[in-house]
Order: sequence, then C-alpha cells, then structure tokens
Amino acid sequence: MRTKIAYYLSHKYGPFAYSDPQCFSKGFKHFDWYTKLEESIQKSHEDFTKEFFKEYDEENILPIWVAIEIMSFGQLSFLFRGLERTDSNNISKDCFGIDEKILSSWIHTLVYIRNLCAHHSRIWNRTLAIKPMIPNKLAEWKGISNSKIFCLFLIFKKLIIIPGEWENFKNNLLQLLEEHNDIDLKRMGFPDDWGDRINSI
Repeated sequence: MRTKIAYYLSHKYGPFAYSDPQCFSKGFKHFDWYTKLEESIQKSHEDFTKEFFKEYDEENILPIWVAIEIMSFGQLSFLFRGLERTDSNNISKDCFGIDEKILSSWIHTLVYIRNLCAHHSRIWNRTLAIKPMIPNKLAEWKGISNSKIFCLFLIFKKLIIIPGEWENFKNNLLQLLEEHNDIDLKRMGFPDDWGDRINSI
C-alpha cells in the first residue's frame, strides 16, 4: 500500500506531493498531519534518510517514496483518508478492486487492531470498537459480523496480494485454532462455513 500510494501521488503530483495541502481534500487537516510527520522524520535513524540528506544536503524535504517508509501505520491511514476521493478510489481499485470508502475503513480498523496487539490486549473475543465496512456485494461476506475478529481474516485475505503470503497466514491460523480447540469460535464471529470462506478464491 505504501508503494502504491507513493507511486500514484508522485506520478500525478510530483515527488513532494504529500507536503502540498492542495493535493488533499479540503477537509483534511494537513498542517497537523504534516507537522507530526516532520517530527517522525527528524527522529528517524534510518540509514536511507541519512544517506538522502547527506547526498542532497540542499534539500530539506524527502521525496514521497522515502518519506512514506517513515510514516507510522496511523499516519499512512490519515494520509489515505485525506486524499481527494478520485485519487483514493483509483488507488483502491487499482490495488484491491474495492471502493475507497471500504478500504479506508479497513485501514482504520487495522490501525486500531495493530495498536491493541502492540499493547498486548486480548482480541480473540473482543467486540471491535472501530468496525470495518462490510462489502455486501461479495458473497463470502454475507452474514459476517463486522464487530468480531473473523471479519479481519477476510480483510487480510483481500489485502494480502503477495503470492503465497495469504496461504502462510491461513496455515498459521489453522494451526493456532487446532492447538486451542477449546476456544468458542462463535465468540470470534466465525460462521458455520468459515473454512469455505477462507479457502475460496
């Protein structure tokens, strides 16, 4: 996603598009977002930022394909939600074949889940406070609750586009469920035909 966003914005608006509020929707709080990103860049100890500033010491701003690697997942989520709808929709459909509103809600939910995991919070039976949108037109989503963790597995299935990575994740999930077979899958939002749903193409 980082690569797709950087590629799209740099080709349409130039390498420093993220620094220009004119490249975002009118309601986007660009100054607040950009200020936090600048702080992240200044604190960065990544070799690629050091090398860039060393080679281009006359520049005081990173091109988007460098800056986007420093963005936190939350900052990336805000960037995506702040884009003009035409741009976010083009990226969404090009990457994953889904509407930008759905993708934006998925990213927001994943940021929330990532933060829970980072703080070692229990998520297996949690009712999600930040719920993803359900793409009702897709048959595998029919009857799925967006307040339980099973919906995340369908999101991963859709978003993981690197060959073999979904299979690796799915196999690890199945192994984990087998090791903890006393867990009530219903409390995780698993439907009766959950196996078919995660195995379907």
